[in-house]
Amino acid sequence: MGRAGSALRQVLETYGISQNKLAVTMGTDRANINRWVKDLRDPAGDVIFEISAS
Repeated sequence: MGRAGSALRQVLETYGISQNKLAVTMGTDRANINRWVKDLRDPAGDVIFEISAS
């Protein structure tokens, strides 16, 4: 896996955004966000754009 999880974790902590809030905003479940944060799975390219827009 790449470094997407650690980068996402840092952004969530810096801006005080919970995994649940990001999941609701994106219309996905928190388990997906958790997998990304823990580097179990990398988000797809189009999802990365959606994360940055959220």
